[in-house]
Amino acid sequence: MQLNTPSELVAGVGREQLLFGVFYAIHLVLLVSSSWFWLRTRSQPFALFGLCVLANLACMLNAEGHGLLYLLPGQAGLFEDLFIISWFAITPLNTLFTCHYLGLYRGRWRRIALGASALCIAIALLATPWLPLVNVVWLRSAYFVWTILINLLLLLVSRWQLAHGNRAAHALVLVLVLVLQQGGACLRLARNIGAIEPGLLADNAHYLGMMAFFLIMNSAITLRYTDLRAEKEAAQAEALKVAREAESRLGQEVAARTAELRGAMEQVETALLLERHAQQQQQYASHMFIHISIAPICIASQSALHIKNRPGREAGRFFPDANAYAFSSLAR
Repeated sequence: MQLNTPSELVAGVGREQLLFGVFYAIHLVLLVSSSWFWLRTRSQPFALFGLCVLANLACMLNAEGHGLLYLLPGQAGLFEDLFIISWFAITPLNTLFTCHYLGLYRGRWRRIALGASALCIAIALLATPWLPLVNVVWLRSAYFVWTILINLLLLLVSRWQLAHGNRAAHALVLVLVLVLQQGGACLRLARNIGAIEPGLLADNAHYLGMMAFFLIMNSAITLRYTDLRAEKEAAQAEALKVAREAESRLGQEVAARTAELRGAMEQVETALLLERHAQQQQQYASHMFIHISIAPICIASQSALHIKNRPGREAGRFFPDANAYAFSSLAR
């Protein structure tokens, strides 16, 4: 046991409070960022990432006593329950987020991913009531080991996804390697079981590991959102290009069809003019035929009437009837 002078104690407490304040501020920024991305995209990974950040923030506040000290003083039982719930909720939420991020729920491994997620949720639900009701001593250590095993399994899955060409797995592999290789969870477990002495690093190793996880994953999903936005803009540009090409082709087809219709209309107008001219010629020929046919009869009739009205007997002798003379003249 190490004894500190009052000034060293005050300096250490101030340094610790500053570090926790930075941790809480980063959590709030990540929570706001993930909420904004979820509102813009309605993508489930952003919502699950925000829930992971919220659960880790609640766990830190209640584990370190800052929630009881600053938020709701005098509610020790409530904050103990919130700590237990948030601590047990971190692992299933991280599992759901990782599976969504890797796209395991959409591929052929959908059933296995759903089964693993359901197993994590079931274990968390079964283990949660035991701490506030019975306060099993070994349960926290056992659940911490379970959390490390889940993280190792997710690391193997992400590596396997990366080997099969999943680009999203690369950032996740980096995150899990940072979390596990730096030994955050392992150091916290070693401190809990008494393998190492408590200290600044050992006491906060788990928080540091989770902070690294959240920061890098926030960068990864932000870059993924940027990639999705770039792909969306490229798709929109391609669709606009196709629409313009279709519009140009349609304009050319409309122009060609308009020219064809104009040519057809000109042909129809020409045919109508020719038909009208032919009808006029036919009417003129009919009138000429009728005129030619009627003219001799009129001439003969007029001649007969002229002869009939001539004085003397010769008219009555030779042409007793004017109509007969007209028909006889027509017959000749």
